[in-house]
Amino acid sequence: MTFLNYIIYIILSLFTINILPQTVVEEIIAKTGTDEITKQEFLARYELTPQIDAGIKGIEEALKKEVLYSIIAEKLCAFAEIFEINN
Repeated sequence: MTFLNYIIYIILSLFTINILPQTVVEEIIAKTGTDEITKQEFLARYELTPQIDAGIKGIEEALKKEVLYSIIAEKLCAFAEIFEINN
């Protein structure tokens, strides 16, 4: 390849990077008012939560629901604190 071919290759590579940026679309699994719970947030929380009953067959779905409910409850409590709702 000649020097001119290298220059053309570099220029085309730069245009491709700028024209086609990668976008990350986060999958929303729950919504509480204006807050959204993404799949990534749920998985991080699920994996980092210590689970005593994790080895029991058939309980995984219940554990996932429990973690999701706790995230929703936290977001609703934070919402209540922001607007000073005392009920």
